[in-house]
Amino acid sequence: MPETREQSVMERRRFIRINANVVIKVEEMMGKITTSKAVSKNISLGGLLFEYYKPFPLSTVLSLELRIPEIGKRLECYAKVVRVEEIVSGTVYDIGVSFMSMDEIDLSELNRYIQIKIKSCGESKK
Repeated sequence: MPETREQSVMERRRFIRINANVVIKVEEMMGKITTSKAVSKNISLGGLLFEYYKPFPLSTVLSLELRIPEIGKRLECYAKVVRVEEIVSGTVYDIGVSFMSMDEIDLSELNRYIQIKIKSCGESKK
């Protein structure tokens, strides 16, 4: 039986993905460096999805700074664009990125944040 798109996506995801609105500073690394802000829709240890005002070519490398007040940290990393989906014609795009490099301490802090969010979701359902 052929594999469905949903099965394929789930098998590729190695990390738990949570809904999270994290403020992100996005720096484009192509030519002239431009910096903008965005807000994530979801995040995992492997990457994140955020809404942006323009599309990026696939494989574009971005420098990201994640501002996570719940843990009092700003995490920095490089990420590669792996998905672009137009949400509102010509004005809003979902950008999916895969983390390429993140300091071990920042990765540990991101994991701590994800675990806090998972625990708080579990407690709110009780």
